[in-house]
Amino acid sequence: MKTLYTSVLAVLAAVVLVGSIGASLQQHASAIIINNGKEFKKLTNEFEKAVLDAAAMDDTAEITRLTDQYHDDVIELFRQ
Repeated sequence: MKTLYTSVLAVLAAVVLVGSIGASLQQHASAIIINNGKEFKKLTNEFEKAVLDAAAMDDTAEITRLTDQYHDDVIELFRQ
């Protein structure tokens, strides 16, 4: 009986721990998206326009450079 009680208690503790970690991560992710949403949209719109311009000129090297820059900019934006 003592083993069953200990097992149930361990399972309950694990469920509470996982639930609290999940809630914390969700709140953190939500704050990142809300705080950086407008900047992300602006960055993405500028990237899309620049890529379309480069594609119109058939400049694949510029598209590669723009993609690398966009990647770095997005990482930096959400790192803040």
